[in-house]
Amino acid sequence: MGDTNFDSISAETGYATGASGSESLLTGTVYNATLAVANLTSIAAQTKLATDVTVTGAALGDFCLVTIDVDCLDLVITATVTAANTVTVVMANLEASTAVDLAAINIYVRVLSRA
Repeated sequence: MGDTNFDSISAETGYATGASGSESLLTGTVYNATLAVANLTSIAAQTKLATDVTVTGAALGDFCLVTIDVDCLDLVITATVTAANTVTVVMANLEASTAVDLAAINIYVRVLSRA
């Protein structure tokens, strides 16, 4: 399989055309939100913690990106639009026997409209 030439992807597929790096590859609206968590509950081994973040404009089927401002200590972190204006962030601890305590963190969510 050869290299992909992003210049040749048509705008009809949801991507902008143009020189690589000169234009955004994604089209649509971007929504941002930050949730400051004063003291996150310790996440026991092989369990998960879910929290909702209000992202005004988010709709079911939109794409989500999520990050936190500290070392994630082997957590798997995902984000999904679960209702209008609501993104559910799930932090899963896949460790066999070690709990994870992140204390105070900021959760940053970016939602990309699929329209």
